[in-house]
Amino acid sequence: MRINWPSGINETSFLQDYWQKRPLLIRQAFNDLPEIISPEELAGMALEPEIESRVISNYQSPMNWQLSTGPFEEAFFSQLPEDHWTLLVQDVDKYIPEAKNFLKQFNFVPSWRVDDLMVSYAVDQGSVGPHTDSYDVFLIQLQGNRLWQISDESYSKDDLLPDSEVKVLCNFKHQHEWLLTPGDMLYLPPDIAHWGVAQGECLTGSVGFLAPSASEIFSAWADHVVQEISDSERFSESDLSNKASPFEISASDISKAEKIIAGLIKENSGSMRRSFGELISQSKSHLEIISGAENYNPEQHPKQGVSYCHHPYLRMFYTVDENNTVLLFANGETLQLDAGEQAYAQYLCENDQIDFDDLQQWMDNEKNKSCFTMLLDSGCLEILEKTDENS
Repeated sequence: MRINWPSGINETSFLQDYWQKRPLLIRQAFNDLPEIISPEELAGMALEPEIESRVISNYQSPMNWQLSTGPFEEAFFSQLPEDHWTLLVQDVDKYIPEAKNFLKQFNFVPSWRVDDLMVSYAVDQGSVGPHTDSYDVFLIQLQGNRLWQISDESYSKDDLLPDSEVKVLCNFKHQHEWLLTPGDMLYLPPDIAHWGVAQGECLTGSVGFLAPSASEIFSAWADHVVQEISDSERFSESDLSNKASPFEISASDISKAEKIIAGLIKENSGSMRRSFGELISQSKSHLEIISGAENYNPEQHPKQGVSYCHHPYLRMFYTVDENNTVLLFANGETLQLDAGEQAYAQYLCENDQIDFDDLQQWMDNEKNKSCFTMLLDSGCLEILEKTDENS
């Protein structure tokens, strides 16, 4: 299965001409789309406490949007009306293998940018209202039909419906309207206002992309730098002079403070590589990876006849610094490998299943062996299968 790009468009031209620039409708993007999940299975996921789910409705009146958050009881769904509500379930790819495999169709975008596959089930006229997202999104029609209205206008927080549980735009005006049928896909850049309404029952997949905010990036970097700064490094002013008032904070004082920050940025530019890698590899707070399995010795692995796999919640990426040192980021932690070990890091990241025979070429290196042990002990890697011989 692969994306059927429109004539004249491929992955390269899409990234150049559309990514974060303008919407793109792709008719029959997937003409062999498998059934990723059924509405019944989706509702079943919404009953689980560890899964993020919500129901948005406006059946009481067009501008009276109601939000209910999971986990839900089975009786909740039986009480809902026949129209004007939507069930949304996040991180379906963490639990459904078909959903995880589906995300591989978007590997032309860096994997660290992929957040999750959200799936929504809507009854007739079900919707989450007109809104904008702060991230890129691919909307894939899995079952049924959904009508999408797209606006070219700019909206801000001032345009949101006041005192509403759901962030919807109160004066939405659209310039484009498309009916998506199964297999169709719509790409939307950040901040493009859109409104999707189910035409009968429908199932829609939403591939969302991680976009850390400037404050998150700076805060993660600052936390790293603070740990390295000595308290002996302080504000100083050997050129102190009389001021009009002892209570005045002068422009010179502010300038010196700014130079301290500028100096920290210059001296700690390398910290950005680690802090950014740890930030984007950190799993969501409710998707906790539990340390190591019981009744096994991680130092005895990898073992002949044993295969391993990524924990379903694992986010793992790597980078190579200016000294050719390889940094592997897994679940918000940094593991440092020797220079030239990029192939090992790449293998660990790219393969959901990790086999003993493949690993052997890297296990003579002590850091590589230690890295594997730490990934296994932390729960980032799990034992997929063990033979009786290795039990």
